[in-house]
Amino acid sequence: METQVKRINAIFPWFKGLNSDLLFFVAVNTLFLSVVKGLSAFEISLLSTVSLVVCLVFQRLTLKLIKKIGNTASMRVGTGMLICASLLLTFGNNLTLLIIGYIFYEGAWFFKSVESVILKNNLIADNREKEYMKIKSKGSMIYAVVTAIIALVSGALFNIDHYLPMYMCILVCIFCFLLSFYIKEFDVEKKQNKTSKKKEHFLKLGGIIWLVIITFAIFYTSLNLGQGNSKLLMQYTLTDNIGISKAATYLSVIIAISRIVRVVGNIVFSKVYYKFKDKICYILSLILLLAFCSIILGFFVNSTIIVKIIFMSLGFFCFLAIRDPFNNYIQELILRVSKKDIQETAIYYLEVVKKLFSATIKIAITIMLSKYDLIYAIIILGICSAIEVVMAIRLYCLILNQKKEKAVEYELNSEEN
Repeated sequence: METQVKRINAIFPWFKGLNSDLLFFVAVNTLFLSVVKGLSAFEISLLSTVSLVVCLVFQRLTLKLIKKIGNTASMRVGTGMLICASLLLTFGNNLTLLIIGYIFYEGAWFFKSVESVILKNNLIADNREKEYMKIKSKGSMIYAVVTAIIALVSGALFNIDHYLPMYMCILVCIFCFLLSFYIKEFDVEKKQNKTSKKKEHFLKLGGIIWLVIITFAIFYTSLNLGQGNSKLLMQYTLTDNIGISKAATYLSVIIAISRIVRVVGNIVFSKVYYKFKDKICYILSLILLLAFCSIILGFFVNSTIIVKIIFMSLGFFCFLAIRDPFNNYIQELILRVSKKDIQETAIYYLEVVKKLFSATIKIAITIMLSKYDLIYAIIILGICSAIEVVMAIRLYCLILNQKKEKAVEYELNSEEN
């Protein structure tokens, strides 16, 4: 068992890095869906909106299934669903099949969410529990580096054959599915029954925990939708001015640089976190707001295409730079401010509220895109990010007050002793 656990923990960062998304597809998704499949911005938005809503409707059933089949099987089911998604997105010849493909894609993350639990339990079995963030960050770094390389070549591959990046995507998914059979969970503590009971008491979560959850939901939704829609906005701007072939090359370079920026963002965050600590919350929120301002300015500025794309690219780069740091910070924060007996419940609703808020904004944007231009969706998301800044500042103040209360309580206890 000891040898197996060590081998699995060594493999895990590579499995996580190669299986964190549909590699190759994420680099050309908007280009592939618009140019090859002939979808409009409204239809592209519709794909993710419908699929997310369907997955949320069946979320409770999915969670019951995950509990029944176990974490190891759930991980493999999720990895297999990515193969189904890549096949349907590649060979689907109508909107219905593409939506089904996206349902498999969105649904896969529910099943794959147990990967963090598998890693945690395996590290406990190997007496390396403190290395959880180190191994998880290594997986994120592998993903960032691999996607940067893919972004550099995806434009050339797309120009050779529009379907070539998707064929590569399918091969990577099959490889990860086979690799998943070398990974299993060694659950030493057997805490599943306790976790399932705690989920019933979600209304008893404290006010600061709900503020963390809602702040993260707004931040993630603004960033995630902003990243996708700004990429599509840059694509439209480029194709209107320099044509599809050159646009694919320019866009692949921009995405490649953004992936490098993502790696740099993770490195910088690990170095500055202990210096700024909870100030990171509103600092990253301000960067998010500035990113939207840069994109909007780039679209409306009356200048050359190069200047417009530079402004828009800077905003796009910011999205990638702060994505992982904010996610890691919020997960650490919610565990820190939660009592031990409700930590699993808090983490669970962090994911649920994030998806619910994301689905709501996606529906609103999808409806809006049926009548208005894409830039207005960016403006709406920018307003959401401004609201998020206010909430992040409020959250920081509550964290400071909580620290002061604990310090006072500690001093009183010390005096009594």
